[in-house]
Amino acid sequence: MLIDNLVNGLLIFILFLILHLSLIHFTKINNKLSLIISTATSYFCLIYLDKINIENLNVFFFFFSLLLIYIEFFSLINRGFTISIITSVKKNFFKKSYIEKIYSNNKGLRWMLKKRINGLFFIKIICIKNKKYNLTNFGNLIFYIIISSIKLFNIKKLGQ
Repeated sequence: MLIDNLVNGLLIFILFLILHLSLIHFTKINNKLSLIISTATSYFCLIYLDKINIENLNVFFFFFSLLLIYIEFFSLINRGFTISIITSVKKNFFKKSYIEKIYSNNKGLRWMLKKRINGLFFIKIICIKNKKYNLTNFGNLIFYIIISSIKLFNIKKLGQ
């Protein structure tokens, strides 16, 4: 029974993977939308095949675990600044000014910082008071979760 459930979860993940890679390679759908479409289609397949019920809940959890690993890897490869540096060094494109200029489709590092700060404003983690950036109440909650996680996982340096 457990093996059957794991195989079912793996088959649904393979369906997701094929659909996602097909959407990326053969359509002009953007990355976010292709992930949403692929995930929703796979989820509906799980429902259609009656794999999301109390007896087969581990099929869903196995599929969901594989999905999270895949999305995290895809995001890292797709958006990782360090990955960009590694590929630039290998292609002999590495010059600091070049990386600063071409980062994020020629928008540059300043654009990236502005985009990240705007995202923090959008989800109400930071605000501006007296011309200074401050954490909102929600931002303070996030801060304490991060600090607790740093201690829990014994992380020495952030963002490196």
